[in-house]
Amino acid sequence: MFKTVLDFYRHGAVAAVVSAALVTTGCADLTLTPEFAQMESTLKARGHLRTEKSPRDAPFDATDLERNFRDLAFAYELHFKDGRMVNEQLAKPLKRWSGTIRYKLVGDGVVEEDADVLAALTERLSRLTGLTFAPAADEHDLLISIATPRGRAEVSMLLDYMGQAEYRRRYDLWRQSFGWICGAVMSESDQNTGQLVYAHVFLRDELRGDMRRACLHEEVAQALGLTNDSNYARPSIFNDDQEFALLTRHDEILLSVLYDDRLVPGMQKDDAMPIVRRIIEGQTTPLPATTQTEESAADALIRLLSAP
Repeated sequence: MFKTVLDFYRHGAVAAVVSAALVTTGCADLTLTPEFAQMESTLKARGHLRTEKSPRDAPFDATDLERNFRDLAFAYELHFKDGRMVNEQLAKPLKRWSGTIRYKLVGDGVVEEDADVLAALTERLSRLTGLTFAPAADEHDLLISIATPRGRAEVSMLLDYMGQAEYRRRYDLWRQSFGWICGAVMSESDQNTGQLVYAHVFLRDELRGDMRRACLHEEVAQALGLTNDSNYARPSIFNDDQEFALLTRHDEILLSVLYDDRLVPGMQKDDAMPIVRRIIEGQTTPLPATTQTEESAADALIRLLSAP
């Protein structure tokens, strides 16, 4: 759920550049846009940050979908513990939203392209999940902030003004940790029913290009309930290898399954997975990779799952 610098490189020149910047400037008020641009170039040179929806070299079938749904929907990648962010798996029940999500885009780093990307993304997510996404001027359920180092302090004060003390605490922990470049936190109703009612997605404005779009795609999608990452998920943005930058057909299917009416928020993994298996296998199998222009079994599955 939280993209880290280590997710974007494992070794080499980019790591050295960023490490040197940390040594010379410390972790406060960093402005490293050129370094993030170099990071993106290095990833692309390695064949990462791909933008295909249905790559032919990454086929998947119903078994893959079932395993990946289990791994992504029933655990947190990272979570807060004793006032700090810890990198350990934490099991959770199925969680999702219902009805309309009012979203608000804020921050001194926001540009027109961000609003366009978000509008296209929420329209796509609406088709997949049946949720309605509506821009909000004031009261909101989903806050998306993109801010410069100076602007992140203002977002922190905004959270405090809104009475979101817990969200401010977590946001402040994130913004003071250079290694976390974007992330999302969410909360469910007081009844602990698995019904999500609020989320905050946050990005550093230092990000540009496909890395910025990748953070928006993954964090907004994960805020809908697919909260984990998996090394087995492919082709997917829910994988720390950063091979794919934008939502793939594989990811669309998993989101459609998550919001299938046969599943209920609050379900535990053992109760939900037999239903997940029927949802996937009852539609079509196998699910091969396809070109962008051909409707495949994967496309047909989404169409069937999205039908009234």
